[in-house]
Amino acid sequence: MLLKETIDPIVAAWLMTLIEHRKAILVAGTMGTGKTSMINALANMIPERATIVTIEDTAELKLAHPYWIPLVTRDPVTLDERGSIGIFKLVKHALRLSADYIVIGEVRGEEAKIWANALLSGHGGITSFHAESPEACIQRLLSEPLNVEKGALRGLKCIVMLRRMPLIKEDERGVPRKVFLRRISGVYDVDVDSNIVYFYRLFKHDPSEDIIAHCRLNELANVPTARRIIDETGITKEEFVQQILLRAKFLKYLKREAEFHEDLLDYREVTRLFWKFYENPKSFSLDRVEVDVNGPIEVEVKSILIGEEEL
Repeated sequence: MLLKETIDPIVAAWLMTLIEHRKAILVAGTMGTGKTSMINALANMIPERATIVTIEDTAELKLAHPYWIPLVTRDPVTLDERGSIGIFKLVKHALRLSADYIVIGEVRGEEAKIWANALLSGHGGITSFHAESPEACIQRLLSEPLNVEKGALRGLKCIVMLRRMPLIKEDERGVPRKVFLRRISGVYDVDVDSNIVYFYRLFKHDPSEDIIAHCRLNELANVPTARRIIDETGITKEEFVQQILLRAKFLKYLKREAEFHEDLLDYREVTRLFWKFYENPKSFSLDRVEVDVNGPIEVEVKSILIGEEEL
């Protein structure tokens, strides 16, 4: 995703930090925007010793983790439609496996309720969803046929919006042409307070320059999920900012190296390097890697009312 410029190192570093601390991520967008590819990239950031259960209709996710348990739905095996195994049953089964992370290719029905409640009990989670905005994500989660309880929304910490955008790019002859490229349109920190859901927009795509605009790192450290991670780990705000910066440098280093070494186009090798980074970041020469940390946008906050009664 970095090589194709769907996201940039700062965005990836933020998502990497959320994954490390088991904060749930919802990848949303319309059809064909690259949601499954994004989930696959994020899942490969999970630490090595974590137990991961993936649940899909069709086996598309590829992980190199030693404790990966892939579950795939099964169609009926008889004429009277017996023997089928749906996502709902598989998510219930995943809870019995004591997984550190539950990754669902896409939620469409009542399995969303179980997944959301699993987040509240400490599981990390990643899934995708069809929606055109973060507000639409919440409204659909609360409505039929998903029916997620409002209290369970507290487990959702991030929404990544993807879009297939028309952009003007020069071809090999220097002629401007319209092409459709997959980009994140926005990344939102999500916080639920009483019956209000707050969306903190941290990153957005600028189509005029085809870049990801982001807020300053010190502002990133002030959003609710960052404050929660700081409280849970006992680090200072300055140390949190340095962790984000270090991960951004590492990801930019991987992107640069992948342009010259074909083995880094293999997900297994990339995953192995993530594990090596988690074990000892000093294994990589990152001092000379430069990352732009002074983003041009301010954190934008929006909110929606999700009910009159208390959660």
